[in-house]
Amino acid sequence: MPDYQVNKRFRDIEKDVIYEPGTEAKLTAKRANEIVKKLGDGYIKPVEIKKMTDKDVK
Repeated sequence: MPDYQVNKRFRDIEKDVIYEPGTEAKLTAKRANEIVKKLGDGYIKPVEIKKMTDKDVK
């Protein structure tokens, strides 16, 4: 499951969990789309995964 950055406080009614700004939530892409559709843009955004390169490995 991808991670999403929480930008605005909201309650996930399916999980009965309140997400606070600045936290990360593990959501399926389907559930994330449902949240955006219901609440609008700005509540969550995908966390970008940094790809490691040879320079990152020491």
